Amino acid sequence: RSGANFPAGSASLSTGLAMWELLLCALVAAASDDGLPAALSAGAFNVTASSLKQRLATHKGALLLGFSSADCRFCRSYEAGYYLYASSEPPVPLARVDAEREKSLAARYDVTSVPAIVLVTESGRRWQQYRGSHEPGALAAYARSRVSPPVLVLQGGLEAVEKLVSAPRAEPDVLAIGFFRDPDGDEADELEDMHDLSVALRAARPDAPVTVARVTLTNSELQILKERRWLSRTPSAVIWVGPEQEPRAQAKLDEAPENGASLSQWAMRKSLPRVSWLTEANFHTYAASELPMLLVFVDPDEPHRAEREALERAAPEFDGKVVFVLCDGIKFRYRKIALGLTDDSLPAMAMNTKDEHARYPYEGTDPVSSHSAVRGFITNFLSGRLSPKMPEDRVTPQRTAPPPSGPTTMEGRGTYTPAKAQGLDLVLNITSDDAEDVLGDVGRDVLLLLYSSVQCGQTCLEQDLYFSRAASRLVALGVSTVRTCRLDLATHALPPSLPVPLHTLPIVIVLPAADKQPPFRFLEGDMKPKRLLYFLQHHASHRFELPENPHLDREQNVMWHEQVAQLPEERRQRAIEGLQQEVF
Repeated sequence: RSGANFPAGSASLSTGLAMWELLLCALVAAASDDGLPAALSAGAFNVTASSLKQRLATHKGALLLGFSSADCRFCRSYEAGYYLYASSEPPVPLARVDAEREKSLAARYDVTSVPAIVLVTESGRRWQQYRGSHEPGALAAYARSRVSPPVLVLQGGLEAVEKLVSAPRAEPDVLAIGFFRDPDGDEADELEDMHDLSVALRAARPDAPVTVARVTLTNSELQILKERRWLSRTPSAVIWVGPEQEPRAQAKLDEAPENGASLSQWAMRKSLPRVSWLTEANFHTYAASELPMLLVFVDPDEPHRAEREALERAAPEFDGKVVFVLCDGIKFRYRKIALGLTDDSLPAMAMNTKDEHARYPYEGTDPVSSHSAVRGFITNFLSGRLSPKMPEDRVTPQRTAPPPSGPTTMEGRGTYTPAKAQGLDLVLNITSDDAEDVLGDVGRDVLLLLYSSVQCGQTCLEQDLYFSRAASRLVALGVSTVRTCRLDLATHALPPSLPVPLHTLPIVIVLPAADKQPPFRFLEGDMKPKRLLYFLQHHASHRFELPENPHLDREQNVMWHEQVAQLPEERRQRAIEGLQQEVF
């Protein structure tokens, strides 16, 4: 099928020509004029909020929910892979959900963008949003690992272990094996620890298949593994990551792990690949390790083998202390800037830490592709010799004075006239040409409205009025650290650094000064001025205060109190409670 996206490696799910012919015929029948398969055209069946319970009951209590939207062109490029998965006798059926129509299901499973995959198990009592590759092989491996028992019991001792270890594994795959001599006696407590480790690993690695097993060894088998340096005694847990045949790490189950970490923390940190490619989906998996993250930004269209080799040489020395990742310096341009790398040169290197205000850009003279540059940069960081660059963090105090009574010139932003309710002159209309610079400004928090002057009609018009009112109130309250912008998608394309799924419009996003990268902060539900202001305050890097009823000016707020005072007690109490800030 011309134009269809067939994921690499998907042929492993079907080796016969007949399968490809069936796939092609199905996609041709369901394809749209632009050459992509129709949305929601692949999968075992569709589900709704009302039918989900019954579908779970007829499929052993487990389903993969594939959320998409008829208006999401990007989602349609995944349909060929979903078809291959659904046609391969998958371990868990793929049920499709129209995220636009089934908003209650999307909210239940925390789906804020599409396409999204959610694994629901135990008849709906447990669920996890999948963060890995949507290729059919990766989906199958993930689903299979999640519906298998938490801890597989290996029969056959060392021979069974060797068979499991030698089985093919992809880069993110995780294998953990617990080795015991007396699991029903002196080591029974540690047997429970293996179950806890399995639960923790599955929760911490939503991007990868996780297999956890245990085995009982004879004395001779234990001696063999000692000689291989897999472990020194039982009870021990050993972890393999990716296709490596040698273990990544081992820990004694009856002793506390290194560096004071819990067993679950140790397992999660050791389960990460030594060097990997960073994506929007797996970023928070790496961040959850609570370790500093060394990011090397590269141009994906240019060779970057030397940069990867430099990281691979350094990674073993700093294992458990630093996470090493490569990432697309074009796509992640905002994060690159936020970390202090303000020019456009690639490759570039910086340290990402839990302190979102501290910046550690590499400014050395040796190339990023050299082992000495990588090792020296990390050593200086860990030893404290590397001083962070701290961006200016201004705090805007609460403004109690009334707004100006006449026109007020706003530097670079036109003229603010309080009597003009729309306030559209305070909202910057950005274009494809200046969007990267405006949205990527690390000195300002950005409140952005994405809309279409052609497609979303009255809904976008109403939101435009709410948005401009919020912009007016920010100026009246003296908040100078926020830039309010809007982008008309009918006439301008999204910048490459803002990969936002556009399945519904309008969309409101906040881009904090200290973090311009996915996952983006979307405002959902009510988008009226009061909620816009509290949403912005909650996510902004630069702190500012808001008064009660921040969407009202001084006179309007006085009138509000006069009106509320005349209400019956119960209604008056509800109105007072409504003054509380929104929770995000």
